[in-house]
This record gives sequence, C-alpha cells and structure tokens, in this order.
Amino acid sequence: MIKPMQNHTSQKKYVSQFSMMGTIISLTLFEKNQGAVESVYDYLAQMDRVFSANRGDSELSRINQEAGDAPVTVSDTAYELIQDAIHYIRASMRIVSTF
Repeated sequence: MIKPMQNHTSQKKYVSQFSMMGTIISLTLFEKNQGAVESVYDYLAQMDRVFSANRGDSELSRINQEAGDAPVTVSDTAYELIQDAIHYIRASMRIVSTF
C-alpha cells in the first residue's frame, strides 16, 4: 500500500514497503503524481515476474528448469538482460586479463 505524506513542497512523500525478489523493499519517493509512484511499483512487480529466483513461476525459474533439456522462448525483457549480462561479462574478462 502506497501512502502519501505531506511535506512543505508541492511534492508528496510516498512510503511503501512490500516483499519482492526474496527481500523486503522499502520505497520512499518524492513525487507530485501518485500515478508515477504506482508505475515504479508496477515496474518492480514486472521485474519480479521475469527475474525472481524466488518464484517458481518466474521466467528465470522456467529458464533454469529447462536448462540443457529444451530451448526456451524468452520475453524481450529477459533477452535484453541476458545480452547485457554477456556484454558485461566480456568487458570484465578483458579488464581481468590486463592484470
């Protein structure tokens, strides 16, 4: 539940606490528009559905369950994250190999 708290500016302070990704998230935002604040929660909930290792129904869990057995069709979001991970792994390997 996101609760507004008035402060001395035109913005409100929104405070929320919820369980996601196997942890407790405490979210504090200063924003004029509650819709923008709710968008942050919705985005985090989407990431939880895709990437949570703590949910048996997440896309990440499905990838892990099928690992080595069958190809897995993934969402654009998961594909982009995997591509970013590969990029940073390769970049890290280049840095380590220079020492």
